[in-house]
Amino acid sequence: GNVSYSDKVYPKNLNGYSLAPFFEWEINGNNPYQDRPDYVFSEYYGDCTNTGQFMIRQGDYKLMVYGDEGAYKNYKPQL
Repeated sequence: GNVSYSDKVYPKNLNGYSLAPFFEWEINGNNPYQDRPDYVFSEYYGDCTNTGQFMIRQGDYKLMVYGDEGAYKNYKPQL
């Protein structure tokens, strides 16, 4: 697994990228953007929200989509 700024070893099946290269960019001169996808996906579920929220961003565009259960099924996607 990957090790970042802690002693914790993360499982290999955990998707994502470390933010560590962005903190070390000025020190080691490596470009933290290389070998990364050009999009971001996020999902959010919280105790104080009434529906799940899903986001994908690529370039200047961001799409927000909400859960479609029960009373919240009429929440429209936002671009």
